[in-house]
Amino acid sequence: MVTPTRIYAKQVQKVLENNSILGISHITGGGFIENIPRALPEGLAASINVGAWDVPPIFDFLGKHGNIAPADMYGVFNMGIGMMLIVDASEADAIVATLNSMGEKASIVGTVIPKTDQEVVFNG
Repeated sequence: MVTPTRIYAKQVQKVLENNSILGISHITGGGFIENIPRALPEGLAASINVGAWDVPPIFDFLGKHGNIAPADMYGVFNMGIGMMLIVDASEADAIVATLNSMGEKASIVGTVIPKTDQEVVFNG
């Protein structure tokens, strides 16, 4: 079954009632590799903690049966992450709590780091 792209306007609006958002990345076609860097200022990169969220079983199936390398999986698919909010670390826990209270499965999946040779770094 194909599901339509989720719209997160209500969730973002709720977060903005008490917190700031520095960047937003809707993880759709192009996955992590193309979409996250668009939300970051020049000179910064994302360090993603693989395993910080539950990856839906369909992605394990696709990777295994399609013989797709993990890097390619993150470059093409959202791996269960619909949207990333880039926020100040001091507000991250409160934002996760707000989103979880709305029924979302929010978690802290990484940090922003100085860019070296990669715009998205995977750890784990």
